[in-house]
Amino acid sequence: SIYSNANLSAEIFGIHSVAGSGTASTRIFNNQIRSLFPGQSITVGAVARGIAMSNGIARVYNNFINLDLTQTFVPAAGWGTLAGNVLTADNALRGVETIGGTDSLSFNTIRLNGAAAGNFGSSAVMMTGGVTTRMNNNIAVNLSTASGTGIVAAIRKLPAGPHDATSDRNNLYAGATLAAPYYIYYDG
Repeated sequence: SIYSNANLSAEIFGIHSVAGSGTASTRIFNNQIRSLFPGQSITVGAVARGIAMSNGIARVYNNFINLDLTQTFVPAAGWGTLAGNVLTADNALRGVETIGGTDSLSFNTIRLNGAAAGNFGSSAVMMTGGVTTRMNNNIAVNLSTASGTGIVAAIRKLPAGPHDATSDRNNLYAGATLAAPYYIYYDG
C-alpha cells in the first residue's frame, strides 16, 4: 500500500512521469499498481492516480492498475488513523491520466471501484490538454459509484473536443451501469 501522511491530503501517484519538451520517450511497463490512499485530513482536492504522464511521449504497456476504495485500509504505525475516504471531488480517482503530449496505451488492465461523499467521480482513463492518445488492447473498467455532481467514466476527455477513435483497437470499456452520471466515454 502507498499512502501519504495522515496530516496531509493531496495527490498520490503510483507512477508519475513528467517529460520536458522535445522528442524524448518514456516507457512505463510491467507494473502492478493498487492500494493508493491519499492523506486522511479531509482536505479538498485529494486525488489518487495510478499512472500519470505529462507533456512528452510515453509508451504505457502491460500494466495492471486496481484502485479499489472498498478494500480495507489500515495505516502503518505513526501514520495516523483512518479518517475515511477523502476523495470527495469529481474525477478524484483516475486509473491512467495523460496530460498533453503523445501517448500510447497498450495491453493494460485498469479497474476502479469505490464510492465517496461530496461530488465524487472517477475515470479509468483521463485525457487532458490537447493530448493525442493511441489505445490498443486495453481493458478499462470503472465500477465506482458517483455522488453529488460527480461523473463516473471509463474514458474521459477534457476539454471537450474530438477523440481520435480511429487509433483505438481491441479495447474493452465497461462500467457498472450506462445511465447518467455513468458513461463509457465522457467528453467535457
